[in-house]
Amino acid sequence: MGVQHRSSEKQIIPPLAATAKTTTITKKLTKHLLSKVSEEITRINDPEIPGFHVRLGRINKHGVRSKAFYLYYRTRTKPVKSVNYRIGGMPEIDIETAKSMARENLEKVRNGIDIQVEREKLSSGSDAWTVGKLYSEFFRNKILERKRPEIVEASFNKDILPRAGHVLLTNITRHQLHEDVFSPILDRGAKSQAGKTLALLKQMFSYGVAVGCMDFNPLEGASKSTYAKYTPRRRTPSVDELRTALEVFLSAGMSIQNFNCFKVILLSGVRSGAAITAKWSDVDFEKRVWYAVNEKHSTRGEVVYQKVPMSDELLKAFRDQESHSALLKSEFVFPAKRDSVSAGKSISHMDTKTLNRSLNRIRKQGKVQVPDFQPHDIRRSIRSHLISVKSDSSSGRYNAFSPACAEKILGHSLSGMERVYDQHDYFDEMKEALSYWGSLFSDLI
Repeated sequence: MGVQHRSSEKQIIPPLAATAKTTTITKKLTKHLLSKVSEEITRINDPEIPGFHVRLGRINKHGVRSKAFYLYYRTRTKPVKSVNYRIGGMPEIDIETAKSMARENLEKVRNGIDIQVEREKLSSGSDAWTVGKLYSEFFRNKILERKRPEIVEASFNKDILPRAGHVLLTNITRHQLHEDVFSPILDRGAKSQAGKTLALLKQMFSYGVAVGCMDFNPLEGASKSTYAKYTPRRRTPSVDELRTALEVFLSAGMSIQNFNCFKVILLSGVRSGAAITAKWSDVDFEKRVWYAVNEKHSTRGEVVYQKVPMSDELLKAFRDQESHSALLKSEFVFPAKRDSVSAGKSISHMDTKTLNRSLNRIRKQGKVQVPDFQPHDIRRSIRSHLISVKSDSSSGRYNAFSPACAEKILGHSLSGMERVYDQHDYFDEMKEALSYWGSLFSDLI
């Protein structure tokens, strides 16, 4: 009798299929199971949770099947009725989330609650929960406590509420959000804003789930790469380009206040938000120091200041603005033309987007040739230039400034072990570096 050899070929397990003419099976629901199920099967009952099942649709033209989770139950009150309660569909919720929701709802049913009637109450009449109503609650209870709530308010008012504010939470889907909210943002090329909008909506819907006005977060699991592949800017304006900007901005129609603000940003290296919100009480002309708010390291409970040494040119820029805004008698260096209210608060400094709007308007008019850069790009120019100085006989500078000094000018924390062991404040080095940087533009300030 010959020896039988087992085949060395890997055994192929066919996808799960139903028996003849059967479209419903009972099997523990798993992610792996749903990825292998055949097209003939349209329903799978989970044996672990009574009434919990998934319904599978036909394969669409994109090769995708819809998968929706349901809970079948019978009411405990008379007249008794049978209900198929829709929990939600993939990819809005995953299997584990659906199981957890099924268990919670099943417990409600056992306690005599008709969960379908409960849902209908949430989506009818004046008490219906819409995206707009949830935003109002979310903003009041979560956003107002933040440092800059007006930024969140502006984002919702521009991109979210006009397009989806009226939609019932029980009807909102990821596909609808993609079509109505994210696509218009991406169409205008605002990839970074699409990512920020996604983060805000995920936070809001998670809050909605937590307070019980919606069953699941439709954006759960969505990442920024789903809607926007953001590429960080690398634009680094040269000294010549920055000098050209100083030469042409006023003749191109930029207001004196915007021009002075631009000079402060250029000569200090601070973030534009720190310059725009600066107060006169933070500017010490005698000691030639400006205590600029470091936005990245500040919290709502604690404001962190960045000690900025004032070069001759930076001091003159502040003096120019002091003369220009003297009649307004504002506490802010760059006051608003009129007080405005945002997020329930009075805002008396110029709008944080005013300078960018001014630059964009000048470029669109095309009256003068203006280098294409944003105020934030200047920070990249300062750091790159200071650490690469080789020889400048006109200023007597022959050595590059240290990367640590350049980082301190930008208001960054040192990284790694340097943050622990390097406790030097670099103020004298920063003073020398900003004096050198300012000298490159002294004839234009």
